Amino acid sequence: ALAACCNALELDVHLTLYGYVVVARDDSAERMAKLSRRIQTSAWHEVARWNIARGFTEDASVIAHPPLLADVVDAFGHVPISVDLKDQTPALAAAVVAVLARAKPEARAHVSLTSFHQRTFGALRKCGYEGPLGMGPLDILRLWSLPFARLGDLQGRAAQVPTSYRGLELATQRFIGKAHALACRVD
Repeated sequence: ALAACCNALELDVHLTLYGYVVVARDDSAERMAKLSRRIQTSAWHEVARWNIARGFTEDASVIAHPPLLADVVDAFGHVPISVDLKDQTPALAAAVVAVLARAKPEARAHVSLTSFHQRTFGALRKCGYEGPLGMGPLDILRLWSLPFARLGDLQGRAAQVPTSYRGLELATQRFIGKAHALACRVD
C-alpha cells in the first residue's frame, strides 16, 4: 500500500491466548484463512501459521501470515501508523502499550492508538501511554454534536471514523472542518 500511494497505515490488532498482539482486521480466521478459529483462543504459534491469503484468492501459491504488531512497528515505524484496538479488554491495551514501550523511540513517535470501544480506550489512558491518541467514541460524539464553545478539551488528536454510523453521517464537511480547526486529524 505504501508503494502504491498511501502515506500512512491503519491497523487493527487483537490479543492471542497468551498475550501476543497480532495485526488482523477480523477477530477470527474464518474470512481471512477459512478456518474456524478465533485469535483470542489461539496461541501465537497457531496464528502465525494461518494463511490469511486463502480468504482472498484461490491461488494456493499465495501465502500470507498475520504479523505481530512489534514487527510492523519495527518495519514501518518511519510512517504514521494508526492502531485500532479491536478487543474490549484492558489486557489488550496493556499489551499494546508494552509492545510500543519496547519499540524504537523514532518509530513510537509515529504510532497513534485508538479504539471504537470506550472501555478499551479508557484502559489505554490508564496504561499511561504517552504517545499520540485518537479520539474515543465519546470525544467523536462531542466533536460531532457540540458547538466549539462547549467542546472542552478533547483527549485525542485524531478522529478515526466511518463515513456513517447507525444512520448518523460523520464524514461531513462540517465535522471535518471542525476537527481541522482544532488541529485534529480525521482518518
